[in-house]
Amino acid sequence: MSAVKGVEVRAGSVQAAHHDAGDGGYKKGMPILASPVLFRTSFETYKKNPVLREEVFGPAAIVVVCETEGQLVEAAGMVQGSLTGTIWAGGPDIVLAKQLERILEQRVGRLIFNGVPTGVDVCAAMVQGGPYPATNQAWSTAVGLLAILRWCRPVCYQNAPEALLPVELRNANTMKLRRLVNGEWTAEGVGKC
Repeated sequence: MSAVKGVEVRAGSVQAAHHDAGDGGYKKGMPILASPVLFRTSFETYKKNPVLREEVFGPAAIVVVCETEGQLVEAAGMVQGSLTGTIWAGGPDIVLAKQLERILEQRVGRLIFNGVPTGVDVCAAMVQGGPYPATNQAWSTAVGLLAILRWCRPVCYQNAPEALLPVELRNANTMKLRRLVNGEWTAEGVGKC
């Protein structure tokens, strides 16, 4: 990003990625670290340079200065698939914020209002995913209760004899699992289905 004409470094520093073994030295297998940096550019520079729209995984951000609401809406439409997107808005911005929301909800996995994308929590409401290229499974999430679905593969047991079913699927439900039976959630055993 720093090599693009019209992009300024406004905070932090641009350094080559490096391995950190904790003592400043390199040890094989250590994670690559990048220095935090904040870039700034104009809407026109952002529009002309696709590299500025690629997600950077690490401590980097780019501020795109838009002179009009139209530029802001157009810039939002250029955002590629990302894990998160933030809309900073107050009461007078509600119409524009709604327009940006409709655009960004198609491009991010977690849409944040007046906040930053920190504090990932393992709870039912948390999602950490998004459209490609942020993830290759746009229907999934890396955190939250739905994350378990990433590791599941559905299997149907059609006309299987009771003795050959996994214990979790048998009519008696000896494990007292909450199951969906004929459209109703129950932990009770069922008669022959």
